[in-house]
Formats: sequence, structure tokens, C-alpha cells
Amino acid sequence: MKSISDPFLRRPVLTLVISLLILLGGLVSLPVLQVENLPPIAPGRVTVRSSYPGAGPEVIEQGVTALLEKQLNGLERLDTIRSTSSPNGSVITLGFEGGNPELNQINTQNEVTVVARQLPAQVARFGVQVRRSSDDLLMVLSFSATRNTYADTFLTGWVDQTVRDRLRRVDGVSDVTLFGGSSLAYRLWLDPTRLQERNLTIAEVREALLQQNVLAALGQTGEAPVPPDQLTTLPLRMEGRLRTPEEFQSLVVARSGNGGVTLLKDVGRVELGNETYDTIATDLAGDSAVAVGIYQRDGSNALEVRRGLRSALEELAPRFPPGVAMEVIVDEAETVRASIDGAVEALRDAVLLVFLVLLLGLGNSRLALITAAAVPVALIGSFSVLKLTGSSINTLTLFGMVLASGLVVDDAIVVSEDIGRRIENGRAPIHAAREAMAELGSAVVATSVVLVAVFLPVLTMEGSVGRLYAPIAIAISSAVIFSTINALSFTPVAASRLLHAERREPAWLRRWVDPPRRALESLEPPTERCWIGCWPIAGWCWWRCCWACCSRASA
Repeated sequence: MKSISDPFLRRPVLTLVISLLILLGGLVSLPVLQVENLPPIAPGRVTVRSSYPGAGPEVIEQGVTALLEKQLNGLERLDTIRSTSSPNGSVITLGFEGGNPELNQINTQNEVTVVARQLPAQVARFGVQVRRSSDDLLMVLSFSATRNTYADTFLTGWVDQTVRDRLRRVDGVSDVTLFGGSSLAYRLWLDPTRLQERNLTIAEVREALLQQNVLAALGQTGEAPVPPDQLTTLPLRMEGRLRTPEEFQSLVVARSGNGGVTLLKDVGRVELGNETYDTIATDLAGDSAVAVGIYQRDGSNALEVRRGLRSALEELAPRFPPGVAMEVIVDEAETVRASIDGAVEALRDAVLLVFLVLLLGLGNSRLALITAAAVPVALIGSFSVLKLTGSSINTLTLFGMVLASGLVVDDAIVVSEDIGRRIENGRAPIHAAREAMAELGSAVVATSVVLVAVFLPVLTMEGSVGRLYAPIAIAISSAVIFSTINALSFTPVAASRLLHAERREPAWLRRWVDPPRRALESLEPPTERCWIGCWPIAGWCWWRCCWACCSRASA
């Protein structure tokens, strides 16, 4: 009688090659798979930020946020839109359902460019930022300096210009935010009394600042066409941008008719400080510090991003000013690594328990090894399917593999045990394998198809729920498919080559295996009697349920 396993029984080398190819595909895919805590569940997000210094929430809502929302509302694949108008600026967060995240950002940038001409001039001058965003806070760093060593503005400026810019270039970083500090800015404090004495207004001071604090292109002298004896060309330069508080204080605000001038220091003062003072950060000793919050980009690998951040910080370490120290306050990647390690340990324990139960239940070490070989083949082979489907190694996929570690041995147990029973009854190993597979081949395929059919509909679920459960379905279904291939090919071939009727287990192994096996066998008679006794009760309950349903239907 022919079976589906006959080609493998006739070609044992082919069977071994197929199993090795499954293992090789999984081992090759394993290093390139992303490692993360959970799959990307939330839709892709893009953040639009605008700055309008000095404006209130009502002004920003009417003049900036409303215009941007109206223009962005028609974006392709836009799912949600959330906006916040606060003093000095607004933030609009767009949620997209699917699509390429980079393409979503480009489309958003194009729409913002269209509406930019309608925004207030000051908002357009500061620019509207469009970035892929995430609320996933990955890491928080704290920078502090020895007390009375540097001014507060020095530490803030150094972190903003050196550390922040370098960390933003790390692949997978969405944004880097400063807590307890901000970008540096010159603040002009004007005295209303002095302005009134000189008959000046704030608008005139602003106009003088715009005219004199500029970068002008003056050209050069000696540029062609020139006389033949002109041999030198010199570029013209001027002091444009003001760089120090003293230069700002020497700014000419107004001129009088008799040749006198009014300087900025005559009507106020200038100091270098932070652009905003919304937050204050201190270390455990109470000294001023600057905290840096690093946000992970949607779809990025937390462990890879942390590795890139560590490399960037090691690159910056030799350039730290004397007395400046850095501490890691929050590192979410450690939590991700701990979750992954816990899932890996659970998977390891599950595989060991499966082998131990097989050894105790079958009572044959070779039979247990042949059956347990399905576990690494199926689980390692499933990594190649994860790679092909674009999934990652996360707690859900590892959880699915933990569940599959008990499912993948079912077919191998049935096949190997039936072949071993036939060999004990006197059949030749190869004939025993062919007869067993002729009877069990179709049943093995049917049970595997049923298992896969249970989990495949999960892949059709949409939304966050579908993205959450899809990795479990992929991991279990792929492991079951590979276990079926193993049960139809490797298991009968290995059983026909390794199992022999005259072979007995070593004495030391029998001392460990026989007592639990005899205990399990002693439970068979009472269990059988219990089942026989339960059938009348089950039949009576079924009859009562049917009678109650019929009575209720007739009523």
C-alpha cells in the first residue's frame, strides 16, 4: 500500500536534506529579524509643529491650527487628527491607517507647503516642522555639571548644540526633547519709562533690530570686467549678525536731529538665556541639570535604536567639558530585553518539558529523541516564515512558539509510536514505516490542516486587534506546517533506521523511566471505568437539555 511518505522512505538522503534546509532557512533568517517588545500596533503618526511666539491659544487656534487642519483633513489614508493650541505654538498629530510612513510624511509636508502662504508672517518665518512622530519614550538622559563650574546657559547650550543634534541623526529616533532647558536666545528687556522719555516704541526697536542684525551680501571688488592692470580681487565683508550682549547693547535704536544717537542700552538691557522657561530639571543633589528625552520612531527596533544611541554617546564622551557628567534615568530598551529574555526562557523550559514528558510517556529514549526532533525543526523553521511575512521577534511571536512547542510533536508522536509498535510485533522496520504511513498519512495531513485553518482567519482581522494577534497566528501556523512536513518525511525515515525490536534501554535509564511509566499505566483501568460511568450521566444531561429546548420552542 502506497503512502505520501514513500518517496522519503526510498530516499533518506533527500529527507535529511529537506530537514537541514528548513533548519538552515530559519538560522539564516534569525539574525536579520527585528527584536522588539510588541509588534507595531498603533497606526503611523506624523506631527506638525508651528511656533508663534507671544501669541495666545485663541489666536493660534484661529490663525494657525484651523488653517492647517482644514488643509490636512483630505490626506490619503488619514485615520485620526488631534491638535493642541497652546501659548507660543500648536501641535497637530496625524494618525494614518497603513501605507508607507515616509510617503505619509511627504504628503503631509506637501499639504503644509500649500497652506504656508496663508499663515501669519512670523509663523512662516519660524517654519512649520513636519516629522514622523511617536509617543514611545525610549530613553531619558541627565546632564549635570559640578556646582559653580559653568553658567546654566552654558550647559543648556552645549547639550542643545552638541548632544541633541548628534542624537537626532541616529536611525530610528523620532525626536529629542530637552527638559529643564531649551535653545539659547538673547532677551531684550525694555524700560517703558525710558522709551517714553525718548518718544520711542517697541515697534521702532524691533525695526532697528531687523535692519542692523542681518547677514548682507556685499559682493567683491576687482571682479570682471576690470582694467587690464587690475590684478587683485577682494571679497567684501561686514559685521552683520550680533553675537554678544555688548554688541546688542550698542545697537543704534534712533537718531536725533542734532546728530545724537540712542543706543539699546539707553532704553533697556540684554541678557543671554533660554528661549523658554517652561520646565526645570535638577539632579538628586539639587543642582541644575538638563534632561534629554529620546523618542522612538514608529516601526523602529528599540534594541537597534538603543545600540545606535550608545554608540553616539561613546563618540561624544571624549568631547564632554570637564566636570560634566551623564546619567541614564530611563531606558525602556532594558524592559524590552527583559521581556524577550523571559519569553526565551519560557520557550526553553517548554522544549525541555516536552522532551521529558515524551521520555516518561513513551519509555524509549530513541523514540523520544525522534519525536522531539520535530520541535527544533518546526520552531527554527518558523523564523524563515516570520522573515518572509515582515514580522519580528517579540513577546507575542515567542508566546506563539511556546504554545506550538506542544502542538508540533503530536503528529510525530502518533507516527513514531505506531512504527515502534509494529516493529515490536515483528515487522521489518522499513515495512513497519510504510504500513504505518499508509494508515496515518492522511490523518496527519488532516489534523494539521484543521489546526492551520483555526489560526489563519486571525490574519484577516483589521485594525490594532489584527496587528496584535497576527504574530501569534503566523508563529503557530508556520510551526504546525513544518511539523507536518517533518512527520511525513523525517520521522518515518528516522524511526525505520533507529528503532529495533531487540534493543533495550540501559539499566540506569530504566530505573528513572519505569516507575513513572508504571504509575501512568496504573491509571488506565480507573480512568476507563470513570469514562464508562460518565456516559449515562452525560446522556441524561444531553436528553434534559434537548427536552428543555423543545419545550421552550413549543411554548
